[in-house]
Amino acid sequence: MPMNLLWPIVDSKVMSMTIFGLSCVASAIGYAGAAAIVQDIVPNQMRGKAMAVYMLVMGLAGYALDLHASR
Repeated sequence: MPMNLLWPIVDSKVMSMTIFGLSCVASAIGYAGAAAIVQDIVPNQMRGKAMAVYMLVMGLAGYALDLHASR
């Protein structure tokens, strides 16, 4: 969170892009574990359906954010 607040206000372009890159890596690490967490908390018989719902929700959220950003 502090990196997300810091990178837009840094004066140096190189430092700003470095902080932005580290922020993206930190965000990706959090999202990478989400699929494993879904499979850990769901019973064996429902794992396929739970992953399908998870992927659907994440895809729709990404699509909605992309549509919002393109306006």
